[in-house]
Order: sequence, then structure tokens, then C-alpha cells
Amino acid sequence: LTHGRLRVVDRNAVKLIRSYRVIRHDLLTGEQGVTPSQFREASRQITGTIFKDIVETQTLNPDQTVILMPWRAGLAFGEAASRNGFRYFFHLGAKRNEETLETEIYYQEMPALMTTNNPERNQHLQAIIADPMLATGNTMTDAVERLKDLGIQEKNITIVSVISAPEGIDHILSRFPDLKIVVGSHDEKL
Repeated sequence: LTHGRLRVVDRNAVKLIRSYRVIRHDLLTGEQGVTPSQFREASRQITGTIFKDIVETQTLNPDQTVILMPWRAGLAFGEAASRNGFRYFFHLGAKRNEETLETEIYYQEMPALMTTNNPERNQHLQAIIADPMLATGNTMTDAVERLKDLGIQEKNITIVSVISAPEGIDHILSRFPDLKIVVGSHDEKL
């Protein structure tokens, strides 16, 4: 399914549906019966399928692509990205200040491929922001702004999520109409 700049991965639909059932069964219903290893395997299958789809449908050069992974949730995509040839990872630790509701950065590690003192050198780079959930879009908004401040062009940014909500998609695309979003599953509501 493609809607504007949103692409929902439908490859191996039966396999993905089973994996999503494992995750939803455990997280959304709170019912027991899913072991941590089953949850991890389902997550591995979903992130692997999403990254395989990105490699096959996007024009990305792994040697010129940075994977921004918001800590800690974004780390779930690390293995899948590596298996698909990506090796430049941007680690970003951020949290929301409960009083001001502003984002505060507590950790940042950029790959040597990027520079902070010369944003023009980063204009040719592509970036993937990998975060399992795109709910309200606030975390993604901050990550996109950070990449743009570093010189990466909006059209070269792709957001990748396991699950998205319409509110988050609308929020992101209203602010950044030139980026792409690839998700494994798109929910009906937040």
C-alpha cells in the first residue's frame, strides 16, 4: 500500500502477520504465552523484512547512507541494517522534558562519515531514521530537524517504523512533505 509518501510493506504478508500477532499479543493485550525469545524473533523477522524492502525499492547507497537510531528502541533495527549492507550508524539518545515538553539530547554519536562543522559536506548523504513506532511523530520530528541541521536534504531522508499511527504520519508529512516513510504496519488510530 502506498499513500503519498507513506509505503506500507506487504512482502511476505502471511509471515509478517504472524510476527505482528506475536508482538501485538504480548504488548497490546497483556496476555501471557509469548516468550521473550518469540518476541525477539518476531521483531527480527519484521525489521529484516522492512530493511530488505527498503534495499529493493529505494535507491540507496549503503556507503553514503546513515542509519539514525533513537536510543534505545531504534537499536532493534541495527542487525537488519547491518545484514543489508549498511554500516554507518548515528546513535541519538533523547528524552522529553516532562515540564517543558521539549526534547533533550543526552547522548549523540555520529559516524565518521558525517561532519558537524561543515553541513555542506553532508548534503549528498542519505539517512534512514529507524524507530519501531511512529505514534505522535514528535521523536521523528526532532530527528528529522537534527539531520536537516547537519545538512542532509529532506528528500534524502526516509523514516522506517514497525508500526505507525495516522496522527504521526500526518504530523510528519505536514512538516516534511519531501521525505519518505516506510512502515511494516499502519494502525487505524493512535
